[in-house]
Amino acid sequence: WLTHDQIQSCMQHVNIDDYYQELTYGGTDLSSVGDLTAVGICIPPNPDRQINPDKFIFKAWIYIPEEALSTSPNKEYYKEWIRRGWATKTAGNVVDYDYILKEQIDINKKLYVAEIGYDSWNSTQYVINAEQAGLPMAAYSQTLGSFNKPTKFFEMLVRSGRCIIDANPALDWMFANVELKEDHYENCKPVKANGEKNNKIDGVIALLEALGCYLNSNNFSPESWVI
Repeated sequence: WLTHDQIQSCMQHVNIDDYYQELTYGGTDLSSVGDLTAVGICIPPNPDRQINPDKFIFKAWIYIPEEALSTSPNKEYYKEWIRRGWATKTAGNVVDYDYILKEQIDINKKLYVAEIGYDSWNSTQYVINAEQAGLPMAAYSQTLGSFNKPTKFFEMLVRSGRCIIDANPALDWMFANVELKEDHYENCKPVKANGEKNNKIDGVIALLEALGCYLNSNNFSPESWVI
């Protein structure tokens, strides 16, 4: 979909403390049982911001259950990511939703998160807990129609240099695993390259859900952008 050089040209370190209480949109790609889970954010441009006022800011957090470090076909990648701080190890053999929720709450304390998109499949209890904690959860359809706009818009941002993506090699690896699925109407959505289940793209999906929530909100002005 996007080349390594294109993604790398947009990557630099993102510290969310630099964007304290800014309008933010989130996305969550929850794994069903025992592998990667990703949380992503999109911070739209802000003319009052002192740094990068005209850029979209993207950042993802990757979570890996401890058991996957010994059982997953990607275990060597996972070990390296955790050792270098590019992903977070959680206890046990399944996704630690409580830990991830706590992290999302901490993010919400630093940023003004207007909405967090999520796939309603296998996420019912997590969403209930998140809403009880005060997080603004919003179901985000996983269809091509729902992902078409954020996918094309994100590509435009990358190609035009109008975004900053947090410099996380784990996320870079996921972008390399993406190919686009299209329908007869040219709607498209990222899917795992070659249909290979070990080609993880969770972080990419989380970022596009976050961007999609923004593009569907009243805060987005379509006339300001050309896709």
